[in-house]
Amino acid sequence: MSPEPTIALLAGVVLGASAHRAGLCMVKAVAEVLTSRKAHFIWSFVKASLWTAAILGWAAMSGLNIEFVQRRFKRRPFGAASSLASERD
Repeated sequence: MSPEPTIALLAGVVLGASAHRAGLCMVKAVAEVLTSRKAHFIWSFVKASLWTAAILGWAAMSGLNIEFVQRRFKRRPFGAASSLASERD
């Protein structure tokens, strides 16, 4: 078994836990704008995006080969999940 799913799962858990602890949520950000007319949460999302772009840009200019793998999944027609459930019975 390849290590990618394990690493992705671990990264998702860490990101989810840190976002939950910090209270990061776009709904909360929009509510902040509507109630207090300030955009601190939205600005935090923008800063995180800029940091990510800067780090990936630096890595690309440094010659690091970062591959984003796109995995293809078979698409099932609508309602295929229910037909699979009836096949198990």
